[in-house]
Amino acid sequence: MLDVSRHFFPVADIKRLLDRLAALKMNRFHWHLIDDQGWRLEIPGYPRFTEVGAWRTLPDGSRYGGFYTVADVAEIVAYAAARNIVVVPEVELPGHSMAGLASYPELSCSGKPEAVATKWGILDGVYCASSEPAARILEAVLKEVCRMFPGPWIHIGGDEVVRTRWESCPRCLEKIRSEGLNGVEGLEAAFFRRFLAFVQSQGKTPLGWNELFEHSIPKNIPVQWWHRPDLAVKTLKTGNPLLVSDVAYCYFDYPYVETDPWYIKSFMLLTPVEKVYANPVVPPGCEALAEGIWGGECCLWTEQVPPSEIDNRLRGRLEAFSEVYWTFDKRPGWPDFRSRL
Repeated sequence: MLDVSRHFFPVADIKRLLDRLAALKMNRFHWHLIDDQGWRLEIPGYPRFTEVGAWRTLPDGSRYGGFYTVADVAEIVAYAAARNIVVVPEVELPGHSMAGLASYPELSCSGKPEAVATKWGILDGVYCASSEPAARILEAVLKEVCRMFPGPWIHIGGDEVVRTRWESCPRCLEKIRSEGLNGVEGLEAAFFRRFLAFVQSQGKTPLGWNELFEHSIPKNIPVQWWHRPDLAVKTLKTGNPLLVSDVAYCYFDYPYVETDPWYIKSFMLLTPVEKVYANPVVPPGCEALAEGIWGGECCLWTEQVPPSEIDNRLRGRLEAFSEVYWTFDKRPGWPDFRSRL
């Protein structure tokens, strides 16, 4: 997975990454296209997503951003397909949505103008969960995404939703009352059910981060697990496929060693190559349910990773990750791998 919202990667860089994936027999490219800090995908009929949402104003007053045109997407999808790689686009909703709200304020609960986010973290921007006009815009976006990407999967995000705006939205509160929902949690569940069903109606399989499983979702919906082992166990027990992206082993934005200041103060997580190679693959408590695991995915979030840094963040880790997931418990071992690397 490559996050192109926080930092924009030119088409040439995407192709170079696809070449690296193909060389390591990695066959899926999860493209995180939309987040608070930038909307990177052209949507025909909705020009403000890229006119406004693709750009953020930096402290010095300059604008930073960029986006992929429909033609760019077709070029990248074809380039990936020629290397046996399926592109899985992610349209993040209902949270991590400041770029979308800045583009079309009617997507929000208040309808007031917003700005594309300029800081990292979990922000309170969220699409209104009770507005039918907002829902129709989001469905139009997903319909275009389903059309642009021929692969079978569409990722709808669903992680780290901050519900405070719903709690003060008269329209959302009325929907909770009129439909007998269990507060804002029930409202979020209803939101997910609608958009999961919509993606399915377009002939695609939706998937999302493990927060989706905090709600009742159909058994055929794959769940991408990144933290909380209890959710991994529950997901597999109910028969939902699991895609493993364990934050402790699979997040390549974390530093290799302690001398790298990024994240140390906040998270105290390190991901040296040896740790990537030691990935147990099966989440704790899931050993008896491992047949339900689809595979694994490494994630490169880019708050602190501009295009010039991508090679530094992937070096050694990508090779270790590929060998681990293609060999599982038959991997030759760290000393052997280090020698070959």
